[in-house]
Amino acid sequence: MAQYASRLQAPWRTPLCAYCNAYISFSEGQYAQAKKQLLEIEYFDAAYKISQQLLLLRIYFEENDWQGLESTRAALKIYLYRNKKLPVSTRSAANNFARFAVRIFHLKGLQASEKSALKIIEKMKSCTHLRDRIWLMAKAEALITQ
Repeated sequence: MAQYASRLQAPWRTPLCAYCNAYISFSEGQYAQAKKQLLEIEYFDAAYKISQQLLLLRIYFEENDWQGLESTRAALKIYLYRNKKLPVSTRSAANNFARFAVRIFHLKGLQASEKSALKIIEKMKSCTHLRDRIWLMAKAEALITQ
C-alpha cells in the first residue's frame, strides 16, 4: 500500500490509504484497528463515505456490537436520505445491505431456525440492488451450520 500511495492525487491520498488500510485490517480480523482507521478520516466523496459506513457495519457485526451496528445503520440511512444526488441504485444497494445485515444479526442472536436463514437467503438472492452480497450470503449460510 505504501509504495503506491505517492501515485495518488494529493486530496485523495489520505482518505483512500486510510480506507484501504482499514479494509486490510478488517480482512485480518483486526477490527479495533480498522475502526480507528475508518473513523480518523472525513471522506469528501459520497462513494467512499458509503463504503466507510458499510465496512463499519461489517466490523460491528463481527464484534457482535448491536449498539454500534444500529447507530451506524441509522447514520447511513440518514446520509443516504439526505444525499439526493446519489443514484437510486446506489442508495438502494447500501440500504439493502444494512437491512439484511441487521436481520442476520438478529437471527444470529436468536439461534434462528434453518427455515428462517433459508428465507433470508432467498430474499437476498432476489434483491436487485445489494452491496457485498457474497459477505451477507456467507453470514446467512453460517446460521444454517450453527
